[in-house]
Amino acid sequence: MPSLELALFGPLHLKYLLGSALIWLIVPWVGVNVLSASRRRWAAWVLIILTVGLDIGDDLVRIFDGVYRITKDLPLHLCGAGVYLSAWALFRRQQSVFELAYFWGLAGATQALITPDFTGMTSPLYAFTYFASHSLIVLNILWLVFVDGFRCRKGALLNTFLVTNGLAFVMVFVNLLLGSNYLYLCALPASDSPFLIGDWPLYLIGIEIFGFLIMGLFYLPMIKLPLRRTVHFVTE
Repeated sequence: MPSLELALFGPLHLKYLLGSALIWLIVPWVGVNVLSASRRRWAAWVLIILTVGLDIGDDLVRIFDGVYRITKDLPLHLCGAGVYLSAWALFRRQQSVFELAYFWGLAGATQALITPDFTGMTSPLYAFTYFASHSLIVLNILWLVFVDGFRCRKGALLNTFLVTNGLAFVMVFVNLLLGSNYLYLCALPASDSPFLIGDWPLYLIGIEIFGFLIMGLFYLPMIKLPLRRTVHFVTE
């Protein structure tokens, strides 16, 4: 990474974190207090286009630069899935999709922002798209919660945990087929996460335990937050 001075909690990393936090505060506040119902829907479309467009644009740039790899750039990590799940939840307003996006997005994207993998950030553009994409996942979820009024149902935490493990089972075969490391099932990611303890396969146990605890931590606000308004969504 010779072209960037990126370090964990270094100046650039902190600027991205601060910028993300400000956007997470301002945009939902505007959605709740300023926009009408029809304009909220237009704003949701803007978020959808930005989220999906940024991810596709990043892939196109990587293809053009000759660095796109099917073994690492498909949206098969939790954050990659969170990009499209959060966009789909904004578009379809489907409860089950919201719950997956909520837990995968918050648990995955927040960790990716706090303890990023700098290895792929070989240019300022790649650094920007990394942080912007993960920040948009969180922003989409905050919009769904505070503007659209979505809440997780009872049992959503356990359901998401089971679906996540089902996905991991499928990813074992995908990784064998592609020679990839999606969901980091085959090797440790290049990040400084305190939840990655030991070598393969022992660190997978830590991912299971800490992953469930982190998702449980994000479930706690759902117990306390009241519904702001009637939400029109598809339950399944």
